[in-house]
Amino acid sequence: MEIWRDNPSYARTGDPVVYRYEVQGPGAIDVIRDVLGEKPPAVKFFHGARFTIAGKTVRALRHGMAAEPGFEFVGPWADRDAVVGAILEAGSRHGLVQVGGRAYLTNSLESGWLPRPLPAFYAGESSAGFRSWLDADEIDATVSLGGSFYSPQVEDYFFSPYDVGYGRIVKFDHDFIGRAALEQQVAGGRSEQNRKVTLVWNGEDVEKAFGSMFRPGVGAKFINQPIAHYATYHYDRVESGDGAYVGRSMHTGYSANERCMLSVAVVDASVATPGTEVTLVWGEPTPSSKPAVEEHVQVRIRATVQPAPLVAKARGEYRSNTAVGA
Repeated sequence: MEIWRDNPSYARTGDPVVYRYEVQGPGAIDVIRDVLGEKPPAVKFFHGARFTIAGKTVRALRHGMAAEPGFEFVGPWADRDAVVGAILEAGSRHGLVQVGGRAYLTNSLESGWLPRPLPAFYAGESSAGFRSWLDADEIDATVSLGGSFYSPQVEDYFFSPYDVGYGRIVKFDHDFIGRAALEQQVAGGRSEQNRKVTLVWNGEDVEKAFGSMFRPGVGAKFINQPIAHYATYHYDRVESGDGAYVGRSMHTGYSANERCMLSVAVVDASVATPGTEVTLVWGEPTPSSKPAVEEHVQVRIRATVQPAPLVAKARGEYRSNTAVGA
């Protein structure tokens, strides 16, 4: 068996090993049908297949950002020019538009996907060997935490599958790492404690925070566009109306489709009902030592709880595991 490893481009130290490209959107299947020369096979959501493109074998993951059909293609970098060239040629006949990685992540806001919850191997005896094995310049050894949520216990940044909406796929009919801990969560009722939701930020509050950079004095933390993260793992504190802590907001950015700032959050079940108003704290809790974080003051931004995924079509198709293809 041959295993390839390739860090993201921002952390890569050598030549690229694999390529990864996506063809997504309402016209994606037309492009894929054209580049394959035939109808693609029916593939369920997040299942895989192998295609042949420009004479090259391509691994295809049935993706679907915000429930629009499409595939993610992966293969050896040496095949990249031939595969991408064929896709672009086919796409030229169907209005394909090339966009970058920053645009990619805005779609996951609408589809309720959390791209970067902190992995749980940063604590615990079972993963101590892995942490010791990591080189000092490895990507997992050089990450940063940011946002208004703070705890001295790194475990408070971790999630279980139930917290992020994956509890429905947990099965206890086989052994796996972490099974005992999840069984304890279920037995103690903690699997129902949190809910993944979408937070729709109040436009007036966002406008006021963003506009503070044009007024004298220290303003709010800059809200980058279209994705507002300023750390590898971004966690913001979510509060109820009386200021009590009720959750963590993570994936944050602007949706041109919804015309507002959105974030995907994990909140207490007591405030997870759609329409509930909460408050998100934006900015570091103390003056930050991060060189990329400017001087700023924390601000509070009202937000309305909505389902995750926010897009109704995505909620239906993800749940039904709809197959796309022939």
